[in-house]
Amino acid sequence: MKKRLNVNIFICILIAFFFSHTVLADDAVNFSAKALLPKNQKATGKSYFDLEMKPQQQQTIEIMAYNSSSESMNIKLEFNTAFTGVNGLIDYTDNNYRDESMFIAISDIVKLKTDVVTIPAKSSAAVPLTIKMPSDTYDGILLGGIRITQIDSIVEESKNITLNNKYAYVIGVKLSETDAIVRPKLHLKYAKPMLINGHTGIAVNIQNDQAMDAQDLKITTKVYSTGSQIPIREVEKEGVCLAPNSNFDFPIEWQDKEIKPGKYGVHVTAENSDLHFDEEIAFEVKGDEASQINEDAVVIARHMPAWLVTLLKAFLLVCVLAVGFFIGYYKKSFDKG
Repeated sequence: MKKRLNVNIFICILIAFFFSHTVLADDAVNFSAKALLPKNQKATGKSYFDLEMKPQQQQTIEIMAYNSSSESMNIKLEFNTAFTGVNGLIDYTDNNYRDESMFIAISDIVKLKTDVVTIPAKSSAAVPLTIKMPSDTYDGILLGGIRITQIDSIVEESKNITLNNKYAYVIGVKLSETDAIVRPKLHLKYAKPMLINGHTGIAVNIQNDQAMDAQDLKITTKVYSTGSQIPIREVEKEGVCLAPNSNFDFPIEWQDKEIKPGKYGVHVTAENSDLHFDEEIAFEVKGDEASQINEDAVVIARHMPAWLVTLLKAFLLVCVLAVGFFIGYYKKSFDKG
């Protein structure tokens, strides 16, 4: 049975090497794709699009998709704006993503002319994309990706098309107009209780509101009860990548314990060689929120109150003494009999 591999696992590596040509499949993959780089390509020797553009410029770019199998193949294409996934990696799987800080989403100006292509056996097909730049000049980068997925079948029923995904490639597209230096800038938007893969936890939302990605961040979070200096939870994660103009919920697992109502604070630091971020945000967990999350969690390690533990120990001791008394009593009665 052929493996299905998640694109997200490789996305941050893809960005770290600035969109190195990456296949996400097993050894049996029989299709590939590459960018046909135009003259306005900035990064030479790369396999992703890094284009120098001008306001209102219109351009058609192409990728070439190859089918090395002995049968014709269908591929599905999407162009998506880069965003930051919950795992702290740059992702390209959501074509509806919009962050409030975006000047414009790259998916609004880069369009595919078709979203399904059939490639004959042992052949290739060129797939065009059109770029129409906005009229206003911008600094920084617009970042997106062409996601190319092999599909097993296309079943058309009236106007509905059923697509069964098989393999996927991502080819990056980065657009810039100026050489102005833009650095990522982080903010904390909110913190709240949530379920993390069915387990209790806290999410602190981290936003990068600049048109530049943040690479290889080490993020440390500490959660405190209000008025306390002792952290309840501390989570550290390295290698976090934030897409330009994006936000994501950084997960703080609660070790399968109940979340208690109350007022809390989260202290967050994020740093790499160029960036140092240090900020704190307060939040409150209300009783109904805590109850709902604890009830919905797949596992809760509930701890009994100390008074209940003492009561149970006393009850157990009384039971042992009672059993001993009755054994002694009946033994004496038996001996006399």
